Amino acid sequence: MNDAVAERRRIQSVNVGFALMRCLADAPTSLSLKDLCEATAMSSSQVHMYMASFLHEGLAVQDPATSRYDLGPYALHLGLAAMRKLDVLEIAKSSMFELNDETGESVFLTVWGNRGPTIVTKVDGKRRSAHVLRVGYVLPTLDSATGRLYLAYLPTDVTAEIVAEERADPASPSSALTDAQISAIVKRVKRAGLGVHDVVRSDGFTGIAAPLIDHSGVIRAALTVTGPVQDFDGHEDSAIADRLRATAEEINARLGH
Repeated sequence: MNDAVAERRRIQSVNVGFALMRCLADAPTSLSLKDLCEATAMSSSQVHMYMASFLHEGLAVQDPATSRYDLGPYALHLGLAAMRKLDVLEIAKSSMFELNDETGESVFLTVWGNRGPTIVTKVDGKRRSAHVLRVGYVLPTLDSATGRLYLAYLPTDVTAEIVAEERADPASPSSALTDAQISAIVKRVKRAGLGVHDVVRSDGFTGIAAPLIDHSGVIRAALTVTGPVQDFDGHEDSAIADRLRATAEEINARLGH
């Protein structure tokens, strides 16, 4: 079906009705009949007819004292249902490939698992390397850009046990971190909106991570770009950091943040 045919087949009354719903959704407060008429260039009788139907279906409510209109309980139900159906992995997939194409570096997505940040999907970099992070790999919380991102964005009680284990492990590079240093890491992540790791890791790779946040303001996943330290600019003000931020913002908008 071409665009012209599709345009003709749309139901005009539905388009008109949803113009009113968009007004209610975008307005910071409830709206009067006059407000709705002015915003949509519709007559008061036409607006009243549509609003009567929306009131009946629960898409809108009307204050009996002021006669002003606002979104109703079923509108909220529809919004929450849409949010529940969002799949962060599916939403992020195409953006990960675009980020990989633009940077040439490896890109992976993690979620917080019972042992820490866990890779659930990835796109390998264009350069051949022995450095391969497999799906299911769990990254350290204190000693990786991704882990530090979760450290800053998750409640302390969620990360506390794993952080304590890493600090108690004498083989962990993070065992020497003081409380003040960990606090500084968290502040830096929150200020930049990115997780970074300046220390050269033993495997010679580093990365930058950005949070994927849903409509409720909760981190759902982390998007990370990683590459060899010798030619990977892993600072918060780098070109890769800017591109990662932009990609994360696009995904977050689709998640309702």
